[in-house]
Amino acid sequence: MHDRDDELTAAEERAYAELAREAMPSRMLEERVVSELRARGVLGWRTAQRHGWRRLQTATAAAASFALFASGLAVGQWLGARHTADAMLKLQRQDSATAAAAVQRTGSAYLSALGALAQASSSADPKEVARARQAAQSVLHQAADEMVRLAPDDPVSAQILKGLDRAQVQATTASTRPDKQHFVWF
Repeated sequence: MHDRDDELTAAEERAYAELAREAMPSRMLEERVVSELRARGVLGWRTAQRHGWRRLQTATAAAASFALFASGLAVGQWLGARHTADAMLKLQRQDSATAAAAVQRTGSAYLSALGALAQASSSADPKEVARARQAAQSVLHQAADEMVRLAPDDPVSAQILKGLDRAQVQATTASTRPDKQHFVWF
């Protein structure tokens, strides 16, 4: 290009138009390029061997990628399941600890109420004391039922239930004979 801004003359324009737009390379240049490409293994029978080897490499890489993906997925599933199991066990332990604390608080409240009932029984209305004692026995019976359900082989809970059931039978028979006093043995 030129640095001048002036227009081309008519003769310059004709000369420019007559210039060839494409130049064909000589036959000798083509032969040299092809022989060099063959020597480097880009063209010819070596290329076919290289493509076969590349196909094998590509297939091997794809199989290795799939195996790596599948093993990663399996390990991830295993770790996730183990984490979930650990979380559930921790939650169950936490729930058991919460339930044990609630049983302790409720039992303490029950014992406090029984102590208050024992103190009030000497000065309170006998009918009210009898109703309160009946309620305390009913709660004790329900607690023993739950203990037997929780630990069926526990002999203490089973004996408490048997004693409460005997006392209830004796109480109904004692209502027909008010002269006798009955004791409940556990």
